[in-house]
Amino acid sequence: MSDIRSKAVLTTLAPLYSEANYGIDLAATPLREPLGLGDQIGVPSISALTVNASGGTDATPEAVTNAELTLNANLEPWINAKLPQIDSMALGGTWAAQTAQQCVSQLKNSMDEAYLKYLITRNHTTAATPTYHVNAAADSLTASDILEAIATLTSNRGVDVSDLVFMMSPWGRASLSNISGFVPNMTNAGGTVNGLPAVGTLYNIPVYQSSSVANGRTVASTAFADDGTDMVITLGADHGIVVGEKITFSTVTSGNDITSAAAVTACAATTITVASVTTASATEAGTVTLSASENLLIAKGSCYVAQQIFPKTRVVDLSNSTGSALQVSAVWGRVARIGRAIVICSPKSAI
Repeated sequence: MSDIRSKAVLTTLAPLYSEANYGIDLAATPLREPLGLGDQIGVPSISALTVNASGGTDATPEAVTNAELTLNANLEPWINAKLPQIDSMALGGTWAAQTAQQCVSQLKNSMDEAYLKYLITRNHTTAATPTYHVNAAADSLTASDILEAIATLTSNRGVDVSDLVFMMSPWGRASLSNISGFVPNMTNAGGTVNGLPAVGTLYNIPVYQSSSVANGRTVASTAFADDGTDMVITLGADHGIVVGEKITFSTVTSGNDITSAAAVTACAATTITVASVTTASATEAGTVTLSASENLLIAKGSCYVAQQIFPKTRVVDLSNSTGSALQVSAVWGRVARIGRAIVICSPKSAI
């Protein structure tokens, strides 16, 4: 017989989860539900074809190339919440709804963070002038920065303004106050919103604010080498840092720390370069911190998410106490076409 507590949790959690409007719901095209962990979904990408000038002209049929994107539902964030028996009894069963609400919020936020970070790294470039970043130095946002992002994104065939969504950090949202085209949403949502309500529009594009948007993102470092001219910092793959962004740097020994933000002068797949601090090199742990909010303008029709419609829940009795553990998990995956998200940098703690 099923545990009645598990049924109570699922009854409460399922609609909260399926009706939630978070970044992965608002800024992506939904695909079918994953059938299981590791389920793969193909997204066709047909090559450009030739338009012949006249129907009276002979033309050899050309091959159709399908560079298929593959979405792999290989992610499974989960929560393992311990609830002692006496607390469960004292709450009179209301813990189920309260815990479910917390689980939905935290699961969706963790998925948002992973999705938005994926878009940043997916659109990373090592070029001296980053293609998919605007205002890399994170100066105060201007209308020109926003219009450049919109123009870059809508230059892709099949992308128009109606397909776009802004995802802004709280500080990024504050920076929009400098732009006359921003129209704040002054209406009352009319009750609790499970997710991210629109905070306004900018050039008729909806703007959403989320704490899941990277602000002062940190990246782990494993080594540095300073030759007196440049310092090269070694990072992991998919660091997402581009030329022009400003960073601080801290290490175990502190000898080559960067305390005042320095601009990245070059980058590669696993390294970034900044101006020399002092001649030295070491293989030691360090942390790079970006001095920016990495807001995003997303063409949601070219970014795809597949997720469970209902999360998996179960209540497991603990072997070492009289309590239980509520376990909630969700299988999901994401994939996006390169160039369909623009990173809009803004100050991380100023406007």
